[in-house]
Amino acid sequence: MMKEIKRKIKNIRERNRHRRKLKRMDEIWRLFGGSCFGLFPPSFGCRHSQEEINRAEQEEIAKLKKQLNDFVAHHEKKQKNV
Repeated sequence: MMKEIKRKIKNIRERNRHRRKLKRMDEIWRLFGGSCFGLFPPSFGCRHSQEEINRAEQEEIAKLKKQLNDFVAHHEKKQKNV
């Protein structure tokens, strides 16, 4: 019984240590302007498989392209009305 409790506590401590490590990695990434140069923080790659990363990347790029196209269309419409 005691061994099981110790093992569970150890697992909880390891998970918390790993979460803090990932959080620290992301903080350093943001400190050096990482949000400008990458779609996702480094911890994203540690928590997701390559397929999930590729899918999320494609979804994010599609969303950004749509926003850009909407912006351009709005700007062109505004220029025609002037």
